[in-house]
Amino acid sequence: MKKIISVAVCALLIAPAFAAPQRTGNRYVVKSHAVRSADAGSWYGTIRGEMSLLNWKNKYSSDVVDLDGKSENFSFESVFGGSLAIGNMATADWRGELEAGIIGQFTDSGYGADFQLTIPYLSVNVIYDFENNVYVGGGLGVALPKAELAWHTFDSDDRIVSPKFDLMVGYSHKLADRVSLDFRYRLSLMFGPDVKASGISDTGEYWLKTNINSIFSNSFSVGLRYEF
Repeated sequence: MKKIISVAVCALLIAPAFAAPQRTGNRYVVKSHAVRSADAGSWYGTIRGEMSLLNWKNKYSSDVVDLDGKSENFSFESVFGGSLAIGNMATADWRGELEAGIIGQFTDSGYGADFQLTIPYLSVNVIYDFENNVYVGGGLGVALPKAELAWHTFDSDDRIVSPKFDLMVGYSHKLADRVSLDFRYRLSLMFGPDVKASGISDTGEYWLKTNINSIFSNSFSVGLRYEF
């Protein structure tokens, strides 16, 4: 049910970006307001809400034989987050922005342990706007994923600084002279930390470690952009 709801939310977020043009005579007319009217050098700010589908693998090692070498695959796990961005229109077609946000927080229980993953980030995006209000772009930044592992009566956490690579495509619709509604899909790659929980439990002294390698995020977001 959780994944069905996630797919439904994705469809609602991206549907406006694929509105079909209508044909009038021998010409196609796109029924939308142009958003490329901002002057070169002007600034804007964006606030957005986001749903992300995360994919990664937890690889476990432990001095408990039944847990050592185990792994868990997490596929399209939905989390909710948001971001703020400030950008500048370099030309009528090109713009750059600085974005800070949080992809979301995921929690899970397995192998007798409670696991939590939280991913804040900071990135620089370069975006090209087409005349039909569609845009494409790429981003490069840093993610600060934090993993927490609780096992028996002890817990531990670790955070790393990881490079973050983004590809994005979106659609903007003008609501007013300075306000636009923005829909965006973003594919992100980053890396996760290792975290080890160890201590004395009711049955003795043990340790459990989880290793997180690459994390892929499919993010769907809607935002409001205001031009200064």
